[in-house]
Amino acid sequence: MEFTDLTQQIISALAPLVVALLGALIAYATKYFRDKAVGIKVTFLRDALDRALQEAQAVATESVAYANQKFVEDLKEKAADGKLTADEAREAMSIAVQYFVTHISQESARILKAALGDIGTWVESLIETKVYNNNFFRPKVAKQPTVVGGDQLE
Repeated sequence: MEFTDLTQQIISALAPLVVALLGALIAYATKYFRDKAVGIKVTFLRDALDRALQEAQAVATESVAYANQKFVEDLKEKAADGKLTADEAREAMSIAVQYFVTHISQESARILKAALGDIGTWVESLIETKVYNNNFFRPKVAKQPTVVGGDQLE
């Protein structure tokens, strides 16, 4: 038996093993890249949702300030007790929600709808939270001077 015959027999014997290993390597690489692609997609979606939520927070703050400036301050000044009626508070909320709907980007609205479903109730809750946290739509109380040991502080 010559060296070339022996080499051919070895190559013939190892060829199925090499093909099987190559197939397994290709399958592993395919799975690896598929998993990486899912990770990229999940990261992209998470980042998109995060950006949409950040925009929603900013627009909600703007909408409350807008409603307060355009509607609430005038009503409070005209009211004897400086408070809004329930109907006025609902109208102020409606103005704020309308501002939100017209000022949120279409892309963020689409992302929020995909993540949350109907966002109407969520938007109202977000705005109510902003109202509460920022003391908008509530009567303003005159600031009382702080007195410490007989001295008035500002």
